[in-house]
Amino acid sequence: MSLESRLERLESAARQSTLPTHDLTLLTDAELLALEGCFSKAEARGLPLDQYITPEVEAALHRVERHA
Repeated sequence: MSLESRLERLESAARQSTLPTHDLTLLTDAELLALEGCFSKAEARGLPLDQYITPEVEAALHRVERHA
């Protein structure tokens, strides 16, 4: 799966979740891949995303959080 496809998939998942809005384009490739891994694990198990977010991914999400 290309990086662009991963980003589109993550943005779609983020829109459907209760997470604050994030600018995922600001994530590094490694952060994006780690986030995609978290989403994939949660989706595969049918569990909430917050159970699979690592501290590193959480820090990256805080860094790219959009404030209104």
